[in-house]
Amino acid sequence: MQEQIKTMCEEYFEISFVNVKSYLDTVSDSLPIRDYYSKTTYYRMFIAEMFPEYDKAVYIDSDTIVLGDMAELYHKDLKDCYVGAAHEQVMVQTEVYGDYAEHVLGIDRNRYFNAGLLLLNCKAFRENKILEQFVTLLDEYTFKLLHYIMVSKPWHYEDCRFGEYFGQYAKETFVYEEILQVLEREGRFDEDVEEDPPTKELLPEDIDYLRTKLRSKIKSRFAYAIARKYVNGLISDRKLIIKEIKGIENYANLDSGAIITCNHFNAMDSFAMQLTYEASGQNHRNFYRIIREGNYTSFPGFYGILMRNCNTFPLSSNKDTMKKFMTSVDQVLQDGHFMLIYPEQSMWWNYKKPKPLKKGGFTFAVRNNVPVLPCFITMEDSDVVDDDGFFVQEYTIHVAPPIYPKEGKSKAENIRNMMQQNFDVWQKIYEETYGIPLQYADKVI
Repeated sequence: MQEQIKTMCEEYFEISFVNVKSYLDTVSDSLPIRDYYSKTTYYRMFIAEMFPEYDKAVYIDSDTIVLGDMAELYHKDLKDCYVGAAHEQVMVQTEVYGDYAEHVLGIDRNRYFNAGLLLLNCKAFRENKILEQFVTLLDEYTFKLLHYIMVSKPWHYEDCRFGEYFGQYAKETFVYEEILQVLEREGRFDEDVEEDPPTKELLPEDIDYLRTKLRSKIKSRFAYAIARKYVNGLISDRKLIIKEIKGIENYANLDSGAIITCNHFNAMDSFAMQLTYEASGQNHRNFYRIIREGNYTSFPGFYGILMRNCNTFPLSSNKDTMKKFMTSVDQVLQDGHFMLIYPEQSMWWNYKKPKPLKKGGFTFAVRNNVPVLPCFITMEDSDVVDDDGFFVQEYTIHVAPPIYPKEGKSKAENIRNMMQQNFDVWQKIYEETYGIPLQYADKVI
């Protein structure tokens, strides 16, 4: 590509390519990045030092068309100014952008300029050590404010940069319910309000799904031991309160492997489902749970140990790993064990309603001719206030009768029917417990 571009040279100008990596490396760790600009934005600051033979330079973005003689711009007298630039008209013409410039950046909207075309006073840059001052200021100032400007809002876009911070703090405010109403209204039920940890690709050799290796078995026993101690502490300190388990006989009477479904609203619901399994007396069968790839590969600290070692079945972005995942799930069910899956595929903090379901878990049930055991957790305020000033929730775990695939039905029909039956059971439990009809935003289900 570079050689092709060089063929555009004429006798009155030449084209060369200069690597800015060495300059970028000197400040790389200090460079804050935003949705609307990247590290290339900072290249302008290096020009004066990279070309000490020039007193002036024109910086121009590659998406710009030059209709006249560039020399006219180059020969403009900058006097003592560091740059010559054009006003950014959108800041004047569009109120929201102008308000951003003045209220967030502290710059008069009429003095905000576009950095896509600049006449640089390189001599003044060098004499006044502008690049050195720039790097020093980056090291001195820590960015402690996140402002979701323009249109990239974490409550509208799942992949919004730094969206995880919004979710983390939003759930501690009284407006959290309003955020969930936005997601309800837009039908984005399978999106998490909080982002998962960034993930790396999970390869087949990285995971021993069935814990057949001695190393995996030892790590699993250790993880369960510390998890048990941790959960006992939560119960003792009343940070995890199980008020009642209803319908435990439905769990106890299972005589085969099964898909266990549950609504997902809190990290604690996984502990609640573990306790329900233990209360069923089915300890001759193992209890596994499906988790996301990032939770397995990248979750830090204590919870990371549990995510990787407590009979978890992580999904993967790798096709070969997913083949291993599928056959391992089948093996678990055919051997008579239990697999917990959250069929809503999202977690909304302390969200009480059932959300629309995905078919994955029901597909496994039909393929292996095992039942689905629908569990639904309802909650109410306890008399305990947590460290964030909210009431700790008391959980009632509802275990409904199992749902079986029906003979004579096609695979697709069974998947669809079992998924609908599961949702209907959840809806009934919700409406009977809370005494209100299920509705999303303003629509009654």
